Amino acid sequence: MSASTSSLVQLSNVRIDRSGRTILRDVSLQVPKGSITAVLGPSGSGKSTLLAALTGELRPVTGDVTLFGKPIPQRTAELLEMRKSVGVLLQGNGLLTDLTVAENVALPLRTHTRLPAPVLRRLVQMKLHSVGLLAAADAWPRELSGGMARRVALARALALDPPLMIYDEPLTGLDPIASGVIMSLIQRLNHSLGLTSIIVSHHVHETLPICDQVIAIANGGIVFQGTPEALQSSQDPLLRQFLHGQPDATRSLGRAGLFSLTVLRGSLPTRDFLAELTREIYKIGARSLPIIAVGGAFVGLVLTLQGYRTLTTFGAADALSTLLGLSLYRELAPVLTALLFIGRAGSSIAAELGLMRATDQIKALELMAIDPVAKAVAPRFWAAVLTVPLLTGIFCSLAISASYFEAVHVLGLDNGVFWSALRGSVDFWDDFGVAMLKSAIFGGTAALVAAYVGFHAEPTIEGTSVATTRAVVNASLLVLMFNFVLSAMLFT
Repeated sequence: MSASTSSLVQLSNVRIDRSGRTILRDVSLQVPKGSITAVLGPSGSGKSTLLAALTGELRPVTGDVTLFGKPIPQRTAELLEMRKSVGVLLQGNGLLTDLTVAENVALPLRTHTRLPAPVLRRLVQMKLHSVGLLAAADAWPRELSGGMARRVALARALALDPPLMIYDEPLTGLDPIASGVIMSLIQRLNHSLGLTSIIVSHHVHETLPICDQVIAIANGGIVFQGTPEALQSSQDPLLRQFLHGQPDATRSLGRAGLFSLTVLRGSLPTRDFLAELTREIYKIGARSLPIIAVGGAFVGLVLTLQGYRTLTTFGAADALSTLLGLSLYRELAPVLTALLFIGRAGSSIAAELGLMRATDQIKALELMAIDPVAKAVAPRFWAAVLTVPLLTGIFCSLAISASYFEAVHVLGLDNGVFWSALRGSVDFWDDFGVAMLKSAIFGGTAALVAAYVGFHAEPTIEGTSVATTRAVVNASLLVLMFNFVLSAMLFT
């Protein structure tokens, strides 16, 4: 039997581009009829791109994609006809919220067949029974748990009895028990119905036990194709790292660097860029103003109180405003403003982009040939670069005003001495200019870290939560480190 007749799916020397970038290159693979094939790889490796090519959403630049022994049709009508033979379990389930469970499962049957109502009802009951949810036929999608919703989506994908099933991250967002149920269900249905299944996933240890063949994708191509046993016994460093979840600091730094370059490249003005930039300045700048103002005032009060007590011991109380000005402009104001900004706006950036990843908004932009980095990240980056220096200036103004009130009206310092000492000690370029430079760097750093972590977050609610925490911690540490480096360069 030839490869073409024994293989339900075949790719030959396929290259796929998105937004001008090559995502997959020189990909060749075969999926044997009746098998369960796992397509594994880390996030961003191109698994979803491969899935889009199999369903006809993306067309290869070069090479051939063959389903059921025929090339994927180019014409829309023929493509839609072919899709009736392919069941797809989407990562987000895709259940219509205004239809009940039974109505969701019946939708493909009502649309593509002319079966009488009693037969259609019986088929729906059979599909729901096959996934163990016959009792939930009249429930609404909002009433289902994550695992139940995934099983309903599976029943709907099986409604037309497709010979080929594609599962897009079937375990995302599920707890371990629900994950085990789904994987057992996939294996049982594949064998009992004679299906051919492709599982696109990054959940290695849950997927391998039910697979006949494994395809590992990384670095824009296939790095392994064989049995699960061969994968687990492989000594290839890249495969070992993926199997055992070992971090790769060099790769992470490289990805972060490329991401930063992509942000800068995507910052070229477009028709909507200024409007989006203005909106982000309000969201992350104006909304951060209350905490910056309050923080600046209290820092000024504390510095004045502690500085006055210390300087009075040495008979140098008149130098209070000098101490205040140099401390604020050179160190405290840029750093504290950046840290407050990270807590307020950095976490928001990470959460927003993580939510966009979890709800497939980023994927939708890519499918519309819109660069998601230019659309969603670049305006946030430049808004942070512009607003953090302004917020630092406001922080300093409130701190000095609060200090003046306490020093002159509470502690009894001379008004003229306070202002003259401050003007004489703070240089516009050496102190104020350095504060603005630091603030711009800190703002850009905070936005890049938050955007990078959120953009590459696990596409779940839990993943978004983890990304938000990582963004705050990593950005704060980088700001403190950069502050030391900049201070050593500028003040020595």
